[in-house]
Amino acid sequence: MREKETKEYFDSIAGDWKRQYSRDSFNYVFFGARKEAVLSMIPPARGRVLDIGCGSGEFVSPLLSKGYEYYGIDISSGMIAECRKRFPSGNARFLEKAVEDMDFPDSFFDAVICVGTLEYVRDDMGALRRIRKTMKPGAVAVFTFPNASSPLTRLELLLGSFRRSKDKSFHRRYSPRAARRKLEIAGFSIEADAFVSYLPINIGLRIPFAERTENALSLLAKMLQWKSLALTYIVKAVKP
Repeated sequence: MREKETKEYFDSIAGDWKRQYSRDSFNYVFFGARKEAVLSMIPPARGRVLDIGCGSGEFVSPLLSKGYEYYGIDISSGMIAECRKRFPSGNARFLEKAVEDMDFPDSFFDAVICVGTLEYVRDDMGALRRIRKTMKPGAVAVFTFPNASSPLTRLELLLGSFRRSKDKSFHRRYSPRAARRKLEIAGFSIEADAFVSYLPINIGLRIPFAERTENALSLLAKMLQWKSLALTYIVKAVKP
């Protein structure tokens, strides 16, 4: 896997990354729907939460508001610098570190989120086992996976190529079955799952038309039992 390209890409967009989650972004519907679904799977609790691939810190405030002490790691020094600029104090810690290199104590975290990250990791099975090791028994982890089974994924790739995306880093995609299997092999129990985001991130539609289109596609997929058309597959897993 091309870790150097991944780091360079995310360093190059770090200053603008938080805009992806704002309503004036073309990609708000995609990132907003994913964020909402992930947060809905994390219960309020007192304890520690680990955000793997924390980016510029879009999950910090909502996780702190749920009662957690926050730890964020990212391979990108630019992203970590943005986090420290946005959250200079409080119950939030940020580390420039790859998931493969994290050295937290065993049974340290009460919850983990891994959003838009596992697909970039060199050894995803090794990463899953390492994540599980850092979790307390009964702790919850939420993972997102780019859905390889969706034809919309191919459209997204085509649009990205047409628009000459700056993202030259390698990242894999997973069928829902493969994603669940990897989690089970790593020792997780699957508690819930969800399909979100039916609008490719490079399609270039503005709010509110993008929201209406996303909602219509989501409703149609549910009615026709085509939920697996979604671009993102999300799994809530537990360490037994």
